Amino acid sequence: MPWPWSSTSPPASRFAILFPGRTGSSFLVSCLASHPEVAVEGERLVRQPAEWQRRWIADLYDTPRQNPVRCVGFKTKPKDVWDLGEFGAMLRERRVRIIEMRRRNIVKLAVSHLNAKRIHAETGRWNLASDDSALAPLSAAPAALEEAVAICAGAQEQVTRFVGTLGLPTLMLDYEDLLEDRASWLGRVCGFLEIEPRALSGAIEKATSDDLRSALANFDELAAHFAGTPLAAHFVT
Repeated sequence: MPWPWSSTSPPASRFAILFPGRTGSSFLVSCLASHPEVAVEGERLVRQPAEWQRRWIADLYDTPRQNPVRCVGFKTKPKDVWDLGEFGAMLRERRVRIIEMRRRNIVKLAVSHLNAKRIHAETGRWNLASDDSALAPLSAAPAALEEAVAICAGAQEQVTRFVGTLGLPTLMLDYEDLLEDRASWLGRVCGFLEIEPRALSGAIEKATSDDLRSALANFDELAAHFAGTPLAAHFVT
């Protein structure tokens, strides 16, 4: 259950971060956790039974908060929710603001997905910390990358499809925009949540170079394999 707070008043706003993996959600949560007006939780629903999830979400959103906290939320992948229809009803009842996270370049998303497995195998975590060594370039068989692309595309589509059923205020966050202008990306989040704009920083390090030539040890082999397919453009952007 969420931690106890001194009773003051219900949170002024509630939010949920809905995302497929490797789209910047851990970085966003670590940044929001540094904001005094925000109480934010990570992926607490994973492998929890339905009744626990229902109770935890209700407690998170409905528990009065001590000043200066006025904005409360958490992040989850739709695949970890007990029932999307019932979850959606809980969100609509509380007028929860939705942050939808995605990545335009599905090949880079798939490479990051494969690298996350490498990080987990070595550290037991899914993200690099600031004192971790940088990953060596990934060498991926074409079939392995194809499978990762399919998994990532399916997960991203599930998020988009579910968000489309909610009819709630939604902020779309693209990972590419975070890389281009971090301050602006975070500023959009503060504006959407109606919290004081601040220079926020997170503890999560980027694991995969955004340059696929640097990220993939066998870039030329993979680019040739996907030449002439819809994914070819993802190797040059």
